[in-house]
Amino acid sequence: MPNKPRVVLLSTVAAPFQCEVADAMREAGKWDYHLVFAHGPAVNRGPHWAVDRVADQVHLGTGEAQAYEWSRSKLEGLRPDLLLCSTYRGPLAQAAFAYADRHSTPVGLWAEQPDPVSALKEPIKRVMVRRLVSRFSFVIAIGDRAWRLYKASVGVQRAHLVPYGQDLSRHFAVQRELTGRPLRFLFSGQLVSRHNIGMLFDALASVAEQEEKPFSVTVAAAGPEQRRVDAALQRSPRLLANLRYDRSYKTWEDRVRPFVSSDVLLYPSSYSGWGLVVPEAMAAGLLVVTTSGVEAARYFITPGVDGLLVDRTATSVREAIKWCLNNPLTVRRMGLAARSGAERGASKRTASVLGDVLGRYLQPDGEGDRIRRQLRAAPTVEARPEL
Repeated sequence: MPNKPRVVLLSTVAAPFQCEVADAMREAGKWDYHLVFAHGPAVNRGPHWAVDRVADQVHLGTGEAQAYEWSRSKLEGLRPDLLLCSTYRGPLAQAAFAYADRHSTPVGLWAEQPDPVSALKEPIKRVMVRRLVSRFSFVIAIGDRAWRLYKASVGVQRAHLVPYGQDLSRHFAVQRELTGRPLRFLFSGQLVSRHNIGMLFDALASVAEQEEKPFSVTVAAAGPEQRRVDAALQRSPRLLANLRYDRSYKTWEDRVRPFVSSDVLLYPSSYSGWGLVVPEAMAAGLLVVTTSGVEAARYFITPGVDGLLVDRTATSVREAIKWCLNNPLTVRRMGLAARSGAERGASKRTASVLGDVLGRYLQPDGEGDRIRRQLRAAPTVEARPEL
């Protein structure tokens, strides 16, 4: 039996969901799939993000030279047939290209899109990103905003759309009933500006003071925008009396807890990085109220069937909250319907789609062979300079 193709994902911080996708890749039986995390766990995310089952991880601090040398050493030891990198610049990308140049190995980018910038800086950002991304043999974007940007760098034939996935089995196991207590709304993620925290809690405070129907709110998040939450609570005694926090997690599985007692996820973000909270909520049977700017919403939600898409305004969010309060049975039915859409965010589905993409660059006499011939014909360098 021929050896399985060896694929290595070189990434900055250890993310549990990447480990779950890697498990699904290996379970498929087609890939020798490895993870290399150059900076260990994302400690700023909380202890539940710690990953203790990944052999190829190390704590390095922030030294770029150390990260570059360590990553190159790991790659030389693993000798992948195909290499994925989660960043298009910095020491990890340099290490990936150094390995690719030496071994004529295709190297792909699998990454989210850059954060938005001001209108004046946008043209400069696009030129810079395209120059950096054009170095890759192919790109895999987690969202369509990234896909639109990246395909301009490598061409539509080498640009692929593969959202991140994760093991959602514990979310699917949450039991649901169509009747019961008053609705509980949930915000889960980070209290940061891109999630429009001020707008969201202004809407919640307004509804709490104007509507007679009872409801409660759970905040499963922390961050610098806590001040926006506090300001809204000062204006609304009823919201203050019916809000609680659930944000102390010790294990990765603990993050399921706030979904168990909630009915609606409120996530009116301008944009999102991973957007994993959307399929998490849907798998747990929640109706999701979000915007088209959230990457996951574009793939998993069918508006009006298993979720609601709103404008990024307090008025739009407020009207959606009021609609939910007036239609609790429909809300719970839509939440149950959402579980079908969430299947597309499961790690096995992601592994299947990712495997189809990688296969294009590993098949004999395919695109990968053409890339390898081009790399062998190019001059060998120690590392491509950072642009």
